Amino acid sequence: MLRYISALSLIFLMQIAVQGKTSSFYYDKGVEFFKAGNMIEAENNFKLAVQINPAYTLGHYGLGRVYILQNDKLKDAIKHFKLSVSLDQSFAKGWFKLGLAELISGRYLDSLHSFKKAYEIDETFIEALYNLGTAYDLLGDELNAITYYRLYYRKVKNL
Repeated sequence: MLRYISALSLIFLMQIAVQGKTSSFYYDKGVEFFKAGNMIEAENNFKLAVQINPAYTLGHYGLGRVYILQNDKLKDAIKHFKLSVSLDQSFAKGWFKLGLAELISGRYLDSLHSFKKAYEIDETFIEALYNLGTAYDLLGDELNAITYYRLYYRKVKNL
């Protein structure tokens, strides 16, 4: 049975290749559906992007974006955001969204690392500073919370 499913998957991927559709094509279609609010089609297209190329950072990022909006899929969101940043460690948006998923799921210590990484990669990503303040606040670390909130507000003021 498993061979049959693998053979079907291979045939499906070959049909996609013949049609000239790439991971980028399906990612872009997924983004269109995501922006239109059609999460089912967005998810399907991001899955196709990852099927064609399992090492495609944006495909995993797209799946994470879909799953973070569903409380019962936060573990999947974290899994795909982690995959996206493991494939491209300089992907600031991936680190930021990973931090959000971790924050939402109550993994505050993990979110600190992710938000710090996002800001370290891209210092214009000041939302990471605010979220660091929030994570520290939720951990009961008032001093660090205030430090990051102040840093965020100083940066916003200078925009």
